[in-house]
Parts: sequence; structure tokens; C-alpha cells
Amino acid sequence: LDDHLARFAAGARALALELAHPLADVRRIVLETVRAHATPEAPDFQAHVGYWLIDEGRAVLERQLKYRPKLGERFDRVLLRHPTLSYIGSVVILTLLGVLGCGAAALSATGRMDAAFLLASAALLPLSEFAVNLVNLLVTRRLRPRRLAKLQLKVGVPPEYPTLVLVP
Repeated sequence: LDDHLARFAAGARALALELAHPLADVRRIVLETVRAHATPEAPDFQAHVGYWLIDEGRAVLERQLKYRPKLGERFDRVLLRHPTLSYIGSVVILTLLGVLGCGAAALSATGRMDAAFLLASAALLPLSEFAVNLVNLLVTRRLRPRRLAKLQLKVGVPPEYPTLVLVP
């Protein structure tokens, strides 16, 4: 629990710093937001400060506080919101650029379309491997590992959250 409290406090401090607001004001606004959403009709998680400081509710809170994320932060959020598209799209685009570059170089060197096609085809596999490694390197440099919020499953895993554990 102490670790979670530290993360919530860090979330409040970060918002206060980014907005140049006093920490007490940010805490007050967070608590008002929690109270406003702690209704019997609202989901339980919306009545928790963690939802508003480090989870999906943070975007709502930021809009309330008129916070505009910096470009790098917006880029990171897009990556995290669309991880599959970002990853596979980056690998495909880098691979295609490399293949097209090889084909263009072969075409300009030989003037023959068949040679360009042959070289581009031969370069496809190594270039895709290079693209995967480059994207892995860039993503791990840009997005540091972060601890995920824990679920409180007091009565076991609900049917809508099936779990499979594989041990190699």
C-alpha cells in the first residue's frame, strides 16, 4: 500500500509542477473530483484517487486543470494508447523504406528492373530484422518500464478477466 501511496503522491506532485499550481490546490481538485464521481451509479474505481492521478481518469483531471501535455508526452501517450499499431506500423514502414532504398540503388546502378527487384527481395528479410531491432531499441529507450496498478480480486478472478499462465 505504501508503494501505491507514493505513486499517487508523485502523480499529484507532477501535476502541480507541470501546471505551476500549488500542490495543495491540485490535491483539493483531485479530492473534489473523486467526491463528485463517488456516486452509487459510478463504478467503484472512480471513487479512488489513484484512478484520477495515475490511470485513465488523469486525462479528465488534466482537462479540468487546463493542462496541455508537452509534445514528447503526447507522443508517449499515443504509443501507449495504440501499442500494436505503433510497433507493427513502425517496423513495416522502416522495412519498406529500406527495401525501396535498396531497389532504387540497384535500379540506378544497373538500370535493370529485374536486378532491382531481386536485390530488394533479397534485402527484405535482413531489413525487417534490422527494423524490428531498431524499433525495440527506440521504444525501450523512449518508454521506461513502469509498475502497473494492481487489481483487488478479493473473490477470485471474475469471468470477464480470464487468465492464462505459461511457464517455460
